[in-house]
Amino acid sequence: MAKKDFKNLSAQAVDKFFNTTPDTQQEPPAPNTPSTPHAPNTLVTPSTQHTPNTLVTPSTPHAPKRVQPRPRINIAFDEEALTYLQLISRIDNMSITKYLNELIRKDLKDRIQDINKAKEIFK
Repeated sequence: MAKKDFKNLSAQAVDKFFNTTPDTQQEPPAPNTPSTPHAPNTLVTPSTQHTPNTLVTPSTPHAPKRVQPRPRINIAFDEEALTYLQLISRIDNMSITKYLNELIRKDLKDRIQDINKAKEIFK
């Protein structure tokens, strides 16, 4: 079966599809909605209430897919250390996470011999 071409559907047909009342009972438009019909070839979707629990998803079929999140840990800092991290990350114009990742990379380069020895011992 061939795919149906929905590109040329009129807005009226789309509105009729999403209309929950029978054709004989037309409801007046809501106070905040325009009374003019939508332009042809536009996507008409039912509206949702904007509440904190509403998930907003992109309306395009080619929306970017979610990327797997990086591994995360929960770290507790002393107040002095946290204040330092917040200040130094602002000075360097980067996030605290990026700043800590840079520190770890630098430490890894400096201690590569120790790391390799530890890998051999802890096999």
